[in-house]
Amino acid sequence: MLLCAASVFKVGHGNEPKRGQTEIVLALIGRRADVDKGLAVSRQTPLMIACRGGAPDIALLLIQHGAQINYQTPPKKQFNDKEGSGFALMSVCKVFPHQPTGETLSGSTLAHHVTCIQLLLAHRGQVDMQDAEGYTPLLCCCERGLLDLAEILLQHHADINHSGAHGMPGYRPLCAAMSQHHQQIVKILVQAGADTTTLCGRRINLNGKPFN
Repeated sequence: MLLCAASVFKVGHGNEPKRGQTEIVLALIGRRADVDKGLAVSRQTPLMIACRGGAPDIALLLIQHGAQINYQTPPKKQFNDKEGSGFALMSVCKVFPHQPTGETLSGSTLAHHVTCIQLLLAHRGQVDMQDAEGYTPLLCCCERGLLDLAEILLQHHADINHSGAHGMPGYRPLCAAMSQHHQQIVKILVQAGADTTTLCGRRINLNGKPFN
């Protein structure tokens, strides 16, 4: 029941949480519902589902009642992109599809998810936690073109030079952003001090000139 109550709406629909949804969650918690009980297959917890759905009020209730912010689901190959997101912070990043080059997210849906990320980080969410593929939230955001979310993660000192996703030692946030032509993200990474001497395991420059 708590898992159903934590599930609010789908990204892109622009819906607000159903009226009384927060009260239902609170009532279930009052009846000693397990705030960390996950789905039978994917093991996603109510907190992961609330964050993925962009429901910061419900996420806060769960955290206040002891939900494990950094709980990580066991890796399983049959999980799809959303189900295998691994932990609450990553569940927010992976719910958005890859953004077209030069475009940024906008609207109330983004605002809800930004609040979820800020909430998790404010309650000691591990900004550099990795999923089963070696992705950190920052690396995921850089690859998908999620500029707004990447900026928040950088403000919380995410590892700008994390590498190792897909078993590629040189695959870093800068490499991910460049490979997908997300120039705005490339710019903020370089400005934040990303290592520009190597990219995907090779020395690089841009148009014959080093990054600056």
